Formats: sequence, C-alpha cells, structure tokens
Amino acid sequence: MSLSYRDATLDDLPAIVAIYNSTVPSRQVTADLEPVSVESRLGWFHAHGPQKRPLWVVEDAEQPGRVIAWLSFSDFYGRPAYQRTAEVSIYLDESARGRGLGKQLLAASLAAAPALG
Repeated sequence: MSLSYRDATLDDLPAIVAIYNSTVPSRQVTADLEPVSVESRLGWFHAHGPQKRPLWVVEDAEQPGRVIAWLSFSDFYGRPAYQRTAEVSIYLDESARGRGLGKQLLAASLAAAPALG
C-alpha cells in the first residue's frame, strides 16, 4: 500500500471519530471505555494544525473521500520543557489494518517531526 496523506479538515472529523470508536470495544488501543462523540472531539480537533501539531488523514485509493486512517501529533504534557515533545497517535479503519499502513504513517511522522514548530 502506497502512502498518501493530507491535513484533516473539519469535514473529516466524523470519519476520524468513527475510526477511533471502532477501537474502543477491544480495550487494546485506547483507554476510553465508551465511544466518543464528534462534538466532544471538536476542541481536540482545533488543537491541531499543519505547522505544529498536524492531524493527517489517509483516504482509500479506491474510494476517494473515504478516510481509512488518521495520525495526530498532540501535546504530550502541558509544562514548558515538553513544548517540543508530541504524542503520536495512529488509528486505522478495520479495512486498512494488517497491510503495513501504520508502519508507513509512523515513518512519515518521524520524518516530519524535526520540522514541526
């Protein structure tokens, strides 16, 4: 699978939340015990931006516009010494798992990280 990603837009948030919520029942990926709502993730979404804390989405090559994965750089800890440290989260739609996409996204995040503000 070749990697092509873009910065997320607010229109992508329902798909981002759906992918996230698909991992909640397994209790292996997230610490949430219940699904989250799109509304509850608006603040999180707005805390991201291309220059410092990107939020990327990957669209299905066969179904353009269908988000199958996302990656976020989020603040790690609120203290000043950690301002250049980010938590990287990668979530994949069930249809995209097991094909190496997560590894490609992690590699892309490591390559992009030094240039982030």
